[in-house]
Order: sequence, then structure tokens, then C-alpha cells
Amino acid sequence: MPGITTGVAGYIVSRMGVDYGSRILFVFAFFSMASGVAVRWFLLKETSPDPKGREDLSTVSYREAFAALLHNARLRNVFLAQTALFLAGYLLFNFVPRFLVDGSGGLGLSEGASSIIPTARAVVFTLFPVLVTMNVREKNAASLVLVGIAVLAAGTVLHAVIPAGSLLLAAAASVVYGAGMGVSRPAMEALLGLAIPPRLRARLMSMVWTACMGGTGAASLAAGLVYDRLGPRMMMLAVAALTLAALAPAVSLWRSGPRKRRKSPR
Repeated sequence: MPGITTGVAGYIVSRMGVDYGSRILFVFAFFSMASGVAVRWFLLKETSPDPKGREDLSTVSYREAFAALLHNARLRNVFLAQTALFLAGYLLFNFVPRFLVDGSGGLGLSEGASSIIPTARAVVFTLFPVLVTMNVREKNAASLVLVGIAVLAAGTVLHAVIPAGSLLLAAAASVVYGAGMGVSRPAMEALLGLAIPPRLRARLMSMVWTACMGGTGAASLAAGLVYDRLGPRMMMLAVAALTLAALAPAVSLWRSGPRKRRKSPR
């Protein structure tokens, strides 16, 4: 789905222009996120240890889930890493099309040329989640998240430093960014499921995604201010900093994760 929506977004921007096309994408993003929250709210159920059925969600209060989030370092790190990673991906998805065609500080590419770049990113963005989903395990989920975040940050920094008008470099940077997102997102989803206890899973998952969805407004406002006041390239560096902010909790998760037991010497 990300690969399909990325290609559709590039086509809309190339056909309707950056301003009008971006407005359509923002409306589409709003309704897609609203529907995602609704679907998660109604369908997300937690598994009860009782084999006869499922536990009533009303028995787990949000106060209890919030207290667990505050006092459990692993849950807190998962929450922070997922939120920062989601917001960074959201900002890149919405601002990169504008950055590619912006002639005053951006890359200044033509709308036709810029429509090719999302296709290159969509290929790796579609392929890598499939490979990660097939190979992610409890022992390597945190490691995959770390690798994905590092690659995503590198692709974002590449966008900020490549010279204007460089179509091939822009495509390469987008491929790097797509690979990082394609590795980190499914691995992060797996880590969420592994870290959250079944009894609290429904409440905490709804809290995680409420923070992600709710943070998009503030993140878009802050990124827009940086874009207008400091320029497109500084905005890309700010998004890279937001991506790297997910590294600290991800490293903590990696350190606290399962390790292969070393055989004690006889």
C-alpha cells in the first residue's frame, strides 16, 4: 500500500501542481488517518488468557495503561521511538514533493522529472517491508529498527546536501529514504507487539497511535515554519534530527532485548 499511495501522490502533484495537489493529499491524509483510528478503535482486541473468550476492554482502564507507560522503561521507549519515527515519515511524505520542485532553496526539478522520483522510492518501499516481515523475529526486531532509522536519517540528510537540479542524486536519496522507511516501519510494528503485554495491548496501542496521529498537526506546523523561515534544506535537516531522536529509545530497546546465551566454559 505505501508504494501504491506514493506513486498516486506523485501523479497527483505532477498533474495538478504542487499547491493544489498538496491540498488534495492533505485532505486524503486526514480521511485516511481518521479511518485508521476508527478501524483500530473498533477492531483492536486484546487476547485474554482465558481460552473461553476475550477479556472485556472495559476492565483495563486508560489510567492503568498510562501508569504502565510511565513506569515501564521498555514500553516508554517503544512509545517514543514509534512516535518520532511516524512523524518523521509523515513529514517526509508531505514535504519532499514540494522540496523537489521548489526553485528557491530546494532542488528546482520540473514537475515531470519530480514525478519519477516517487516511483523509484515506491519500489524499495514496497519490497523491503515484505522482506522484513518474512524475517523479523524477537531477537532481531530492535536491530532492524536501528538499521532502518539510520538509513532513513541518511536519506533525509542526502536530500538536504545534494545540489539543485540533480535528478539522479535526488532519485538515489529517495531510494535510500524509502529503504530506511521500508525496514524500520514493519520492524517497529513487530516490536510494538512484542513489547506490549497482551492485557494492556489494546489500550496502549490506541494511545500510541493517538499520539502519532495527534502529533501530525504540531509537526506539520513546526516543519512549515522552518521551511518558510529557514529554508527547505534546513527543514530536511530538522526532519533528520527528528528521525535521529528515535535512535536513543531504539538503542535502549536493543540493549534490553533478548540475547543469545553464551555457553559457560566448563
